[in-house]
Amino acid sequence: NSFSSKVPFLFVKFIENGVAYKLIKQLPYDCSSSSLPPKPYPAAHHRDAWDCHHVRMPSSPQNIYPVQSAAGKRLEKRWDLIETALLTPMESPLDIRRAILSYNTRYGDRWDFSALFHYFNEVAADSVERAIFFNQTLPSMARLAVRLPQLIRQPIPLFKQQHDRLITMSQEQISCLLANAFLHFSASKFSKDGIGIQHLPVLQL
Repeated sequence: NSFSSKVPFLFVKFIENGVAYKLIKQLPYDCSSSSLPPKPYPAAHHRDAWDCHHVRMPSSPQNIYPVQSAAGKRLEKRWDLIETALLTPMESPLDIRRAILSYNTRYGDRWDFSALFHYFNEVAADSVERAIFFNQTLPSMARLAVRLPQLIRQPIPLFKQQHDRLITMSQEQISCLLANAFLHFSASKFSKDGIGIQHLPVLQL
């Protein structure tokens, strides 16, 4: 099979020369005749997986998180916390820290934001770059990040040792994952099935 922009296949998963391939974007796609990014695949419905074989997506309904309130500790969908945090405007490094820690509360005394504070409060305190970042770049990244459920429509397999795999994704999907990584979206170690992910890094994306 060829991987040109006009390949006429829509297989979600197939084998070629012993390598398992996974398509996250819809094919065929002719980049020479379209100004729009490829459509995510599958377009009709969203598939989720919460196991040791796939990346546990932050937007998964099974990604739950302990929240402390006056009534005690309860579990909430972590994606709801993330969306709430990112829909609130962020105008300073302190706002970024506050947003990230709102859905990563147990890392409040471990994660160091000093480099972020130093850059925007001292190096770029009064620069045009700071204004552009907080007025344009960061809001765009937040909007892109919360589109994760719309752009990634199926589980992403983990790349394990001794297993050859290849994933086909669009630039828009990759940029969405990078925005998630910047904003510290990682799957919680708490889940409805009780399966832990202690063997994976804190930040999967």
